Amino acid sequence: MDLDRARQLVPALVQPLPRRKRTPSSFEYRPPPLRFPLPPLEFTWPELQTVRSPAELTVFDFGAVSLALELSFNCQRLA
Repeated sequence: MDLDRARQLVPALVQPLPRRKRTPSSFEYRPPPLRFPLPPLEFTWPELQTVRSPAELTVFDFGAVSLALELSFNCQRLA
């Protein structure tokens, strides 16, 4: 995947991933993946509530994509 071209098409942030101390330097992502902030997504959970979730997409040059969602909701027991 051409990450430079993707950055020209859609606003994105370079997302260097931290390497753990014991991880060999050969495991470093080169080029670093891109992070695309997304508009909040809305989910309706049965018997809970509607939740707006901040979301972002991380795209790697080898074609992998990771979607991160932050879900918070109030679980109150129905009497």
